[in-house]
Amino acid sequence: MIARMAELDPRHIKTRFVRMAFSADNARMGRFELRKVLHLPSVLLRSWWAIWCFRPDVVYYPPAGPERIPVIRDLLLLIPLRPFVDRWLFHFHAGGVSELLARSPWWLRAPAWMAYRRPAVAIRIAPQNPPDGTYFAAAHDLVVANGLPDDFPAGPPVRSIHPGPLRVLFVGLLCEGKGILVLIAALAELIRRGVAVQAELVGRFASPGFAAEVHQVLATLGLTDVVTFPGILSGDAKADAFARAEVFAFPSHYSAETFGLVLVEAMMSGLPVVATRWRGIPSVVMEGETGFLVPTHAPDELADQLARLAGDPVLRNRLGNAGRQRFNELFTMERWLAAMVTAVRLAADKGTGR
Repeated sequence: MIARMAELDPRHIKTRFVRMAFSADNARMGRFELRKVLHLPSVLLRSWWAIWCFRPDVVYYPPAGPERIPVIRDLLLLIPLRPFVDRWLFHFHAGGVSELLARSPWWLRAPAWMAYRRPAVAIRIAPQNPPDGTYFAAAHDLVVANGLPDDFPAGPPVRSIHPGPLRVLFVGLLCEGKGILVLIAALAELIRRGVAVQAELVGRFASPGFAAEVHQVLATLGLTDVVTFPGILSGDAKADAFARAEVFAFPSHYSAETFGLVLVEAMMSGLPVVATRWRGIPSVVMEGETGFLVPTHAPDELADQLARLAGDPVLRNRLGNAGRQRFNELFTMERWLAAMVTAVRLAADKGTGR
């Protein structure tokens, strides 16, 4: 989403993009690596040079989530740059930094205030997310839902009713916080109830250790043939995975979860969704209209809703169609870009931001 800022209409907003690229992929985000430390001076110098040459009215920055190492990275970048910029727009993609700092020692809170204090505009992705902008005394605290380009411009795939097992899809980082073990437990409960199911878990494992744990659990539960792991998919391969599925499952309790962009992808493709009542997820999935919401760490409740959908293809179709309509109304890329233009103009016109 951050790179999409470069797509703002140049007739309204001129942009200069400084790529940070500290983490090669989501699995490495938040980890300490010597490569990142050595990379930081380059990012700082390129940012300072862009500010000096471009003379921006507003600097857009996506602050860290609720993890100490990324916060320290932000301090090392933002504190040296603050004297050169009047107006900041902080976009809290990974919400919760305020919660982390509230329970942190003074020696972290004090420099964090210097780095994040009083942005002209703060954006969170859903109203349920932590009010990070309010914590840092933002002049304006906005809610802007994410948006995506339409991968199915001709309409979502037509899914024929078939007598086989329910096809369940998950897409995301394969880690404990995304609810992978909860989903596996729910699949085991479905099998125990006599509900036929096949699951495809798309993404990269967070670590070799967690991959080994997952495969051991699958072997113990007798689910080795039920769950497949195609790895990271993109483009047509990813679209095909959404087209093959009948239900999208997302039992996340991830600490930095703010929205669940894959939920928008699922609704774009016409899939009903079963997800958790966690952070901004309820702002995306409408209970009983585009899918169902269950508590976190609740495999039995997840199994209940998956079983309900397995036995009712008409319900699956109704929820999927409603999800597609909700995407069209709220989560398109065009709508997101228009909202971001408004936010940038507000930061430039109203902010004080020092």
